[in-house]
Amino acid sequence: MSQARDIEMAPNNATRERLAKEHGIKGIPLLSTLSSISFPSSFPFDFMHLIWENLIPNLIEFWTGNFKDLDHEDEGYFIEPHIWNEIGAATAACKATIPSAFGAAVPNIAAKQTPISAEMYSNWTLYIAPIVLHGRFKSDQYYRHFMQLVELLKLCLAFEISEAMLNQIDEGFQLWVVEYEK
Repeated sequence: MSQARDIEMAPNNATRERLAKEHGIKGIPLLSTLSSISFPSSFPFDFMHLIWENLIPNLIEFWTGNFKDLDHEDEGYFIEPHIWNEIGAATAACKATIPSAFGAAVPNIAAKQTPISAEMYSNWTLYIAPIVLHGRFKSDQYYRHFMQLVELLKLCLAFEISEAMLNQIDEGFQLWVVEYEK
């Protein structure tokens, strides 16, 4: 809120615009005047950005050896470039058999030519990747780990989530992260 106040109190439009761009906000939100709302704890995490535009692209970068400056070559999760290209071609071929009602067609995920939307990452992760990634990792434990993530994501996307499912999601993600960090 202090950044929002700084923007509101800026001495001129140029400073206001610079601060707004720097902080990613335009000013004090109208909802902040309500005593029943607490910024940011009153708002849920953004699933689309956390999962489809962050976690999944980062996993792909990790598996293909493009994540940070790590040496991935001899790791069991590393997918060789020629195998990743096969996965990309198989992904692109799926669009011929998936009705458009299921969402935007996923392009060749190995080619960086077409931007991939959150919807495409979602469809790829939940429906295509379980097939095209099967048997592609050097060590099968990484495929099983990915499939645990897929099952957790499906639970998160259920139309109704029971208390038991919520506990399963909570415990499942804790275990998934512990396994990821090993």
